[in-house]
Amino acid sequence: MGAHREQGFQYVDLPDENGKPVSGISYGPVGLRMLQGFHRAVREFVLAGNPVIVDEMMLGPEVRDHWFATLAGLDVVSVGVRCDLDELERRECARKGRAGLARWSEERVHEGMAYDLWVDTTGQAADACAHQVMAAAR
Repeated sequence: MGAHREQGFQYVDLPDENGKPVSGISYGPVGLRMLQGFHRAVREFVLAGNPVIVDEMMLGPEVRDHWFATLAGLDVVSVGVRCDLDELERRECARKGRAGLARWSEERVHEGMAYDLWVDTTGQAADACAHQVMAAAR
């Protein structure tokens, strides 16, 4: 890994939970600056008249709060996406990527959030969820 990864983004191995691995994502000052720049860019896209959909995993309160501040005054539909942890871990294993992110993110990404709509992808196809989102955005 790069010598400066702690300045940007990095995976963090955390203690196992019930014998299952847990991995998180941390960010440093450069990573936060990148995220905040992205948030401002999204605002500018919207102000220019573009419809925008953002798929974001909130990495922490600082990131969430910057989104709130940056999007203030815009017409936003906030959508929470849920999936049962067992299914999240099954999908994670099938992707053969880093194990443990599903367990780490399952609840923490929703902390402090108030959603206009919830969708559950446990047993619902992505296109059905997309239709729900589009109907809420109209």
